[in-house]
Amino acid sequence: MGVVKPNSGSTITRSSITNMYDVVKEKVNSSKTTQFEDACLGEQHLPSCISKLDGTLTSAADSTSLGSTKIITVADLMSKEHSPDVLSTAWDDVLTLNGTGSGYVLPPCKVLVMIDAQVHKIEKDPGGNASGSNQAWVAAYHVEDVGSGSTNVFSPLNMGFVYGAMPSSTHPTLYDSVEHPVSIWFIIDKTALSSAWTLEKVVLRGACGWGVGTMGSADPPDEIQISQAHISICAFYRDA
Repeated sequence: MGVVKPNSGSTITRSSITNMYDVVKEKVNSSKTTQFEDACLGEQHLPSCISKLDGTLTSAADSTSLGSTKIITVADLMSKEHSPDVLSTAWDDVLTLNGTGSGYVLPPCKVLVMIDAQVHKIEKDPGGNASGSNQAWVAAYHVEDVGSGSTNVFSPLNMGFVYGAMPSSTHPTLYDSVEHPVSIWFIIDKTALSSAWTLEKVVLRGACGWGVGTMGSADPPDEIQISQAHISICAFYRDA
């Protein structure tokens, strides 16, 4: 910073320390907020590991959030944790991320998908079987095109659920409010490709569920409510 400091080997005096302090104070006090944080760094200083959309200078990162509480009434027997089931009408869309509608054209890269949601309520059936499992299920899948058309991609690893308390005749709505967070994070690895590909969309879905164990019954909750949901993606260069 061009600070005047004592020479090596010279005697340090009160005056030399004071002079150095005054110069440092002047430099610091004259600094502007525009000279700090991201204002003083560019990619030429700290190369970004975030990929660009193919053929553009736009960073391959995006996000979206749920605008209002999503109420789901469709129900599914949770013994079929596979793609045909999650993509069926037994599940309902909660939130979709697809850019402006056509998705994201990306170079060979890895995409980090981050999904967080909040299950607000599991509304139980007051007249239903008291042994009902009362589950709120969520699952995520994405649609990609690597050159041979659109393909739905789902893994049972990308699921989560919240368990609700049993209903009873005396307290049919007791513990309906659960306020339970669910997170689904995963990687889409397309580093082996030799050309651009398209991530068309990432979708979060939900269903009212019930189990098939000894406490199970064909009596799912009336509805589940998801009060918050957020989907974010960012793509990393092949060698990042």
